[in-house]
Amino acid sequence: MTIAHKIIHARDFIKTTASGELDLARSRDILRRIAEENKPPADYDILLDLRGITNELADDDFYQLEDALCEHREAFQNKLAVLHSGRRSDRAQYMEDAWRSRGYDVAHFTDFEMAMNWLSEVTYFHIDYDPTDGNKKDDAS
Repeated sequence: MTIAHKIIHARDFIKTTASGELDLARSRDILRRIAEENKPPADYDILLDLRGITNELADDDFYQLEDALCEHREAFQNKLAVLHSGRRSDRAQYMEDAWRSRGYDVAHFTDFEMAMNWLSEVTYFHIDYDPTDGNKKDDAS
């Protein structure tokens, strides 16, 4: 099995206005285009690297950028690791739980190696099939 990762650095999508403030609409648009490029047959796990800018972003801006990626379900059937500086906040846990409840495999990290290790984990599934009753039993291991 080949594992393919795509790292998206903040500098690739964070845009500012002439006065130096975050241009949220333009930044979200760029993330949407990145999501479009990740649609099948593309098959990447994504590391969204926000280190160095997360302390400068308002919490609401940070999560709107994450939402821009997650709004494209077909583009993110794999894992999405969000890497940011600082400590892991309650808001990060809330956003992670919210996206997971919608079926996304999203996790927030403050350590690059932990994020890459999580992205590299492989989950194997075993399907038992009993031909006598036609029922399948799925077991994740």
